[in-house]
Amino acid sequence: MFSEILVAVDGSKIGKRALEVAIEEARLWKARVHVVYVVETGLFSSLPMDSTWEIMYSMLEKEGR
Repeated sequence: MFSEILVAVDGSKIGKRALEVAIEEARLWKARVHVVYVVETGLFSSLPMDSTWEIMYSMLEKEGR
């Protein structure tokens, strides 16, 4: 029934459970799982508008771990 499953996670317990369920369903349907990690945009509110992409990319990497 499903060939592709998209699941969004944010590092929370609920996000972890959503990923577990997506994996279970993928095994059942022999589907591929695609994961999107969602980052709170409030992290960037303190950055000046002229900040470089490198700074934001570095912050995203740290938050995603």
